[in-house]
Amino acid sequence: MGERVVPSVEEIRHAAEHLDPVFAGSPLLSGTTLDAGGARAVLKVETLNPIRSFKGRGAVTWMREVGSTAGGVVCASAGNFGQGLAYAARAAGTSCRVFVGASANPAKVESIRALGAEVEVGGPDYDSAIASARQFASASGLSFVQDGRDPWIAAGAATMALEVTEAGTLPDVALVPVGNSALILGVAQWLRHRNPEVQVVGVCAENAAAPALSWRAGRVVTTASATTVADGIAVREPFPESVAAMLDHVDDMVLVSEEQLRSATRWLAADVGLLVEPAGAAGVAALQADPDRYGGRTVLIPLCGGHLPPDALDWSEEWSR
Repeated sequence: MGERVVPSVEEIRHAAEHLDPVFAGSPLLSGTTLDAGGARAVLKVETLNPIRSFKGRGAVTWMREVGSTAGGVVCASAGNFGQGLAYAARAAGTSCRVFVGASANPAKVESIRALGAEVEVGGPDYDSAIASARQFASASGLSFVQDGRDPWIAAGAATMALEVTEAGTLPDVALVPVGNSALILGVAQWLRHRNPEVQVVGVCAENAAAPALSWRAGRVVTTASATTVADGIAVREPFPESVAAMLDHVDDMVLVSEEQLRSATRWLAADVGLLVEPAGAAGVAALQADPDRYGGRTVLIPLCGGHLPPDALDWSEEWSR
């Protein structure tokens, strides 16, 4: 894998040209009530594919470019990347083992199994599952892939940004959820290629602030825990390579609260008719929390996952008008 985590523009184009059609061409939505604050919000909907997440883009790209000849693949996942790799491995006819934390969303875990992968609990949370997955892969001689630590994964994720610009939208701002950073690094690389003046803003949960704290400090900052309803971005120990790359590719990082994440998830259900998990709704939460900041600008927001937490329907009775 090496230390390079940011894809080249040519790699992003290549990934788009060879992307599995089930992940390509996801819808763009605009004209919602998000615009009431003065911004023009453009939502890239990544919840309408076989794994209900953008992670399939990077997983199938990595499998094609790096992992297709492997005897089997191993990863750690909060849930969505594991589904993507399971899908890619099944299509490639190879085995897949996914290590998850004990706190992983049960719906995501069952989806990984349904796609044919074996699932192991590798510790209490995602970060501990990484160590378990790496150890297992080394002992068994299988290929270990770490989400966010290979440029082809970020190239696959970046294909969503390529689709946005190819559709005729050049955002002024992108509000991108940040977990392991593959999405924001890929999106930033492509959008800066098309519009050097674009502002790329990462969004983290207040309760999983390690990526934002690391970006601000210019070095890896870990947190004791990352307990948030936004399980897809619940990272407490960012990768050094990703932190270094974000310093060059990300303009700002903002934090959103647990209630802001829940509110954005409810808004998407009520106003747009989409079930989006809190991590996938983080960009919406950021815009709703500070609409004046983005007034008069076109704001790209990826809705990057659709697996709700088990207790989501208990949050509020305001799911419909």
